[in-house]
Amino acid sequence: MQTCDKKVASATDDNKTALQFINELTVLGDKLFLNTNYQAAYHCYQQALDMRSRTLGKSHTSLSIDLYNLATVSEANEQYDQAEKLYLKALNLFNRGNQPNKEKLNEFQGYLAAIRYAKMTESNLDKLQLISKAFKQLHDPDNIRIAAINHKRANNLLKKKLTSESEKAFKKAIFISQQKIGNNHPYFAKILSDYAVLMQLTARKTQAETLLKQARQILDHYPKKRYTSLYQIEQQSN
Repeated sequence: MQTCDKKVASATDDNKTALQFINELTVLGDKLFLNTNYQAAYHCYQQALDMRSRTLGKSHTSLSIDLYNLATVSEANEQYDQAEKLYLKALNLFNRGNQPNKEKLNEFQGYLAAIRYAKMTESNLDKLQLISKAFKQLHDPDNIRIAAINHKRANNLLKKKLTSESEKAFKKAIFISQQKIGNNHPYFAKILSDYAVLMQLTARKTQAETLLKQARQILDHYPKKRYTSLYQIEQQSN
């Protein structure tokens, strides 16, 4: 397989040609990623980011494409701190200007919420509950971070077989995430798939299958996310 370095070496300074090379680097990175060659994929995506930055400028919102790809590789390697930094960089791009891109902001805030969910531990749930109260006091009870807190709380309650309390937390997480990131986001799919586990444990097999089907259909549009443990749902369907 052709390496990213060879492609970069053959690129020219012409903007159109450079953008074509960036696309080719991304396609090659995707192929490497889907073959689980994450190190080589990361190198391709980084080369694409560097070339796009030189061609279009460091503030161009299309850099988010490369930042997303780099973050997804970091997720696949369970390097969540690195993924978080990359998503924050993308959010900064969308926040610039007089008219921030709200749709993209919500999308990347959803990715960031998933990362923060993955980094939460059971030992700091009391602290997370305090954060949740703080958001309510700030008149922002539907912040996507609250969805992540309720999602983590729901799974922890489920582990303790407290299914009624767990279901309440799941429903809060689903409601908030729908409002903030929509019902076609991979993190929404993750919440649904975890909720399906509760349905299975409470003898609601049909509802569980429906939730898992919906989650899989969402993730079909994000094939690379399926390669990360954060978004995998197949093992939970058994």
